[in-house]
Amino acid sequence: LLGENVFELSDENWIIYSRHAEKPPHYTGRDAIIKNSIVSEGAVILGTVENSVIFSGVTIEENALVKDSVIMADVVISKGCVINYSIIDEMVKIGPGLKIGKPKGEGSEITVIPRESVINNMGGLV
Repeated sequence: LLGENVFELSDENWIIYSRHAEKPPHYTGRDAIIKNSIVSEGAVILGTVENSVIFSGVTIEENALVKDSVIMADVVISKGCVINYSIIDEMVKIGPGLKIGKPKGEGSEITVIPRESVINNMGGLV
């Protein structure tokens, strides 16, 4: 770990291939806030995103907060949701006003939502 780093990521001869669908650039709404996050193409951000990674095709609606989380492709986070310290797998639908995860801190664990889950308005904190 402390030795010389043999990898040179800026080497033009070392091509990195990835596989993903071509999508338009991400869209950020007028009232959206994005801090210290990575947002991929095709995402629509209308709420607030902090310290998170947002994959392609994600929709984060108005007044939703995503913090300290990884949101994978094609997830819909509805209006008023609060997502803390979570990993949300692909194609998940989260209904309006739900709270998922607890704020990152001592004693909190990462919340993981599996692929293609649908979380509706029947409950509170997941």
